[in-house]
This record gives sequence, C-alpha cells and structure tokens, in this order.
Amino acid sequence: MPFALSFRSSPPRRPCAPPLRRPAFPRRQPARRPRLRPPPGTAVKADKRGLVATTLNLNAAEGQKFWPLYDAYQLKLDTLNRRRSRLVEDVVAQNRPLSDALAKNLLKEQLAIDDEEVKTLRAYQNRLIRALPAAKVARYLQLEGRIRTVQDYDVAGVLPLVN
Repeated sequence: MPFALSFRSSPPRRPCAPPLRRPAFPRRQPARRPRLRPPPGTAVKADKRGLVATTLNLNAAEGQKFWPLYDAYQLKLDTLNRRRSRLVEDVVAQNRPLSDALAKNLLKEQLAIDDEEVKTLRAYQNRLIRALPAAKVARYLQLEGRIRTVQDYDVAGVLPLVN
C-alpha cells in the first residue's frame, strides 16, 4: 500500500500557540550621505559649517589653517549673495514688463556678480591649496558647489521669467 491512513486515537492536543514568526530585522539601508540641502533660516551658516567639518574630517593642524580661510571666504560669499538677493528682489518687484534698459542693467549686474564669485573662488582655492592637501580642497570646493546648486535651485523656484 503506497498510501495508508491511520485512525489511531491520539492524545488530546493542547491549544496551539500562534505560529512562530521570523523576527523582523530592519532592512539594510545604504549609508547615509551628509545632508546637502541646508534648511532655511538663520541656522544655515551653522549647519553649513557642521556639514563642512564632518565632510572634510580635518585634523587639528589642518583645522587651524582651514577655518580662518573658510570664514573669510564665507564673508565674501555673503556679500555676493546679498548683491544677488537684491537683484532677484528687483526682478520680482517689477509688476510690469521690464524695459530694455533695465533688463540690460540687470544682466550686467548678474554677470558682474558671477565674475566676482569666480575671482573669489580662484583666490581662495590658491590659499586653500597652500593650507590643505589638494584632495581635501577639491572635496571642500565640490561641497560648496553642491550647496550653491541647491541655493540656485531655490531661487529659480521663486524667480519669475522676465516678460
């Protein structure tokens, strides 16, 4: 007989516990990268400084050379950012189409700000290379570029196209 059923009496069964479940292990998530989008408000500078500190992982000697240069560079960038903000405010404040003369002035100012930013970047890049290894300077400038990209994206979201 290949298959047989038996009808023996078996001892009474106890109530069954719920079936065992496999423990829920958290899924392995990729390592988190530093936050690149700084939150709005006055905490941006502190968050940015903290992001730079964790990203560069400077030792004490490098930090003594780097942080004064960082602070000076940020002051120059703040000046340029204020000029850029005034320019954006001028465009947004226009309720009517821009005249050609005003549009030319705005374009000139925008290009002047961009040129000044590039000159500042070159000057501080040379200073930073004298203070830090080139790889850390490249990493820092890449981080600055990413932060600038996020800021530009935020501005583009509120800046209307010129009529």
